[in-house]
Parts: sequence; C-alpha cells; structure tokens
Amino acid sequence: LALARVLAGPSTRRWRVASTSGRGHYVLDAQGGNVTCSCRGFEYRGQCRHARELQAALAAGREAPAGYAPVAG
Repeated sequence: LALARVLAGPSTRRWRVASTSGRGHYVLDAQGGNVTCSCRGFEYRGQCRHARELQAALAAGREAPAGYAPVAG
C-alpha cells in the first residue's frame, strides 16, 4: 500500500474562491506544499493573495480560509 502511494505521486486538492470584483471565481490547486491559482495576478507574478492565504492555512494544519470552497475531484 505504501509503495502504491509513492508510485501514484502526490494528490492534488482543489478549491474555488470568488473574485473580489464579483465577476466569477478562481480555482486553486494544492499539491504537496505548492499552491497555484487561476487568477491573473498568479499568472503574471507567480504568486497572489489567494494562493498565499490557502498555503498558509494548509501549512499550519488549519482549514481553508472562509470563502474557499473545496471542489470534489
């Protein structure tokens, strides 16, 4: 079982968060310690508030911040 987990690689978890402009939502993927976001800021700079907030919560062993809804995968 342990070998199967290693060979399968890290699992990706996904969340949605509403845009602060009220026009849609962003999708965040967490794999291991890395979090990516579909917002323009992340695409441009490689970081954003959404990814930092989620990454900080997950690293501290807390639930995702309010407004971050898990997406069934």
